[in-house]
Amino acid sequence: MKLYGKMFLKNTLRSAAFARNDFRDAIVWEINSAQRYARVKIQGTNELIVAYYPDAWGYTPDWLSEGRAVKIAHTCGTIGRIEIVGKGYYIPSPVSGEMLPPVATGADCVLSGCELRAIPNGARMAVQVLIGSYRISGTEYILGVISMLYGDAYKMGDGGAMDTVAGVVSINAAPSAGSFRYDLVCVGADGVVDYVPGTASATPAKPVLPGSHVQIGRFILVSGGATEITAGDIGREYQAPVPATVSATPADADLAWDELSTTITVQVLDQYGNPIGQGGNGWYITLEFAAGNGTISSSEEGSSMSKIGLHTGANQSQGTFTYTRNQLATDESPVFEAVLEINYALYGFGKIILRDAAGDLM
Repeated sequence: MKLYGKMFLKNTLRSAAFARNDFRDAIVWEINSAQRYARVKIQGTNELIVAYYPDAWGYTPDWLSEGRAVKIAHTCGTIGRIEIVGKGYYIPSPVSGEMLPPVATGADCVLSGCELRAIPNGARMAVQVLIGSYRISGTEYILGVISMLYGDAYKMGDGGAMDTVAGVVSINAAPSAGSFRYDLVCVGADGVVDYVPGTASATPAKPVLPGSHVQIGRFILVSGGATEITAGDIGREYQAPVPATVSATPADADLAWDELSTTITVQVLDQYGNPIGQGGNGWYITLEFAAGNGTISSSEEGSSMSKIGLHTGANQSQGTFTYTRNQLATDESPVFEAVLEINYALYGFGKIILRDAAGDLM
C-alpha cells in the first residue's frame, strides 16, 4: 500500500508541474538544425530566446521555419531549459525591433527558362538562348524575346518559335584538332547576353563567370575541328579522347566492269569525331568480307579472299587496303567489316557496288 501511495503522490506532483508549465507563442527567428535548437522572440521583448527541439523528434518538422509561430514551454526536470512543443496560434509583437525576421536575399541564379539550345535547323557555330527570368543581388530581371535588331543573328530558317528565343550567340571557331575549349554564355543586370570563350587546351578548363552575372544554360564543349554546335556539345564534360568508331571508306564505291580494283581506307575516330592514333606500331585493324566476293590485300599481310589485317603505324589513325574484283559472272557486290580490337572491339562497315558489262548491278 505504501508503494501505491508513493506512486500516486509522484504522479500527482508531475501532473501539477505540467499544469503550471508556462506555454507561450513565439516567432521563429533562426534555426540551428545541427544543434537542434531555434532562436525565437516572445510577446513583450526583443530578446532572442533559445528553444530546443524535443529529444523525441527524429527530424525537423515542416512547420518549424523562420517567420512561423511556435508554442514554447519550460520543461520539467531541467532548470532553465525551454523546448518547442508545437505550432503557435499567433505571431507575438515585440516591444521594440522587427516583428518578423529579415528575409534573406536569394542567391544570384536563373529563376526560369534561360536555356541554351543548338540551332534546330541546320546547326552551325551558334546557339539559341531561350527567354526566362533571373535574379542578381536580390533583384529579378526578365530576359525577353529577341528584337528585330538581331535579325542578322537569328535566321528565319533556324527553327524554333520566335516568341521563345531571346537571342542567338555566335561561337568562336573551333581550335585545332587535339585541342578543346569550354565556352560560357551569361547575362547581367543590363539584360545583355554575353559570350565568354575559354582557352583552348588538350585538357580544357572552364572560364570564370564575370561578376554580377548569372550563367545561361551549361558550358559548351567545343572540340578541335568542329564546324557546328550540336545538342550533345551543350553540357558535355570533357573526357580524354579514346577510340569510339571505325569507318571503312572505298575510294570508288561503284566499279564498272572494266574497273578491277580500288582502295579502302579504314580510319579510327575518337568520341569527338576526330582521328586518333597511338604510339608503337599504331592500331591493328582487320578487314573481312561480310558479304560478296573478291580479294582484299594489305602491304603488311598480302592477299586474302576472306580476311586480312595491317598496322596503321605510329600515331596514325588510318590504314589502306586494296580490293580487287574477280571480273567473273559470279561477281557479287561486297560488304566489308572493319574491326579494331583493343580492350573492346569496334566495328565499321563499307560497301562497293559491282556492275557487269551491261552496267547492271551484280
